[in-house]
Amino acid sequence: PLFKRFTHTRWAAPVETLENIIATVDTRLPEFSELQGCFREELMEALHLHLVKEYIIQLSKRRLVLKTAEQQQQLAGHILASADTIQHFCTQHGSPATWLQPALPTLAEIIRLQDPSAIKIEVATYATCYPDFSKGHLSAILAIKGNLSNSEVKSIRSILDVSTGAQEPSRPLFSLIKPRAAVSWVQQCWNGRQNWKRKKEKMNSHLAGACGVLW
Repeated sequence: PLFKRFTHTRWAAPVETLENIIATVDTRLPEFSELQGCFREELMEALHLHLVKEYIIQLSKRRLVLKTAEQQQQLAGHILASADTIQHFCTQHGSPATWLQPALPTLAEIIRLQDPSAIKIEVATYATCYPDFSKGHLSAILAIKGNLSNSEVKSIRSILDVSTGAQEPSRPLFSLIKPRAAVSWVQQCWNGRQNWKRKKEKMNSHLAGACGVLW
């Protein structure tokens, strides 16, 4: 439930929210103090995965579209700070999951970058690290970037059509996140845009007809 505060507060205080989450988790760890060796590592890797996964889920569900580069850079900074907090906490307590380290920072970079070609490079690299990263997941992240045109979004998404030579992920991350939930907000935005376009065309048609009568 604490993760939901990221969207409820529109990410106004993400650092404080994450600190509360980490503090809550930290209070429960002593219950597993008897676990040693590989069992401790397995527990911490599962916890590490859960924290990263839930962060991505809430990031994908956000309903705030950022239209300026400055706003996107600010959010990217918040994500990087959160990624560092999660990584430090989990590795400090024995997580061996180094494969999770680029998960959040690369998403932050995709949000920060403004050049579509540079974004495509980041997406292609990301898909190599996480082969289960789909167009649905990508669309949810790109929806945050309100200054991208439809053609730019389509071009960026198309990079996932190119085979990277990667095999099925041995460690799932994005396959644990339903793309349908991730793209729901994207679909709402698209439907709203299409509805407005149809209404505008209808208004223009009526206006043209009225002008014809007047003249």
